Amino acid sequence: MMTTGNKTLLSLLVLALGFTMMLACGDRHQDTMNDKIQSYIDQSKSKLDTMEEKLQDLEEEIKGETAETKAAVKNEIGDLKENMDVVRGELEELQEEGDGAWDNLKGTIDDGMSRIESSYEKIKNKITG
Repeated sequence: MMTTGNKTLLSLLVLALGFTMMLACGDRHQDTMNDKIQSYIDQSKSKLDTMEEKLQDLEEEIKGETAETKAAVKNEIGDLKENMDVVRGELEELQEEGDGAWDNLKGTIDDGMSRIESSYEKIKNKITG
């Protein structure tokens, strides 16, 4: 037969166990979110590195162009590289802030990456016609 004291103790143990399990699940969610953020950062950095290589190729391609075309394309490439630096900064901020900055920065970074890709295509089309 259980006494009132034993029932109270059992209730407290059940609550403590439930709370511990809740914390453990929260930690797993946090780990999963951190993995998701790190994967996103790594993929974005990889895309920026690939874009840097593509820009180097474009800079090689314009060597045979007129001085006017070279100047215009170099200016546009310079602007594009500045945009890439902004996105890199946002990725660093996301790396430092993690989950707390995810909602604010993901959309901004995605928009920046889209603008970078679009700008690259415009520059490439100017050169290749």
